[in-house]
Amino acid sequence: MAKRLAKRVRRDLTADESRRWRTAIKETEVERDAILEQGRAVLAARNSALAMLGELKAERERRGLSLADMMRLTGMSRAAISRLENDQSPNPTVRTVSRYAEALGLEFWFDFRPRKGA
Repeated sequence: MAKRLAKRVRRDLTADESRRWRTAIKETEVERDAILEQGRAVLAARNSALAMLGELKAERERRGLSLADMMRLTGMSRAAISRLENDQSPNPTVRTVSRYAEALGLEFWFDFRPRKGA
């Protein structure tokens, strides 16, 4: 059975809807720089985390450990290890990264620093 697509209904905004729309646009423009800065910070944190996971994979390979070795050392499945090492959006828990690091004889640290300019 073919999926039925909903019809798109277009209508003019009421005066109240139009006013709320213009207000929302003005508020967003005022907050635009802060929103963009927050997005840049999130992207930088993501890139930093992906680089860290890449360093863990490189360390595993440098030590000559296979995925089977890591399965035995971490108790994680092969698929979970592969996702952690290769997925562009792995989203691991702190415990997962910690287990992986421990298997390599490394200690996992969180590091909080003052923001630049703060």
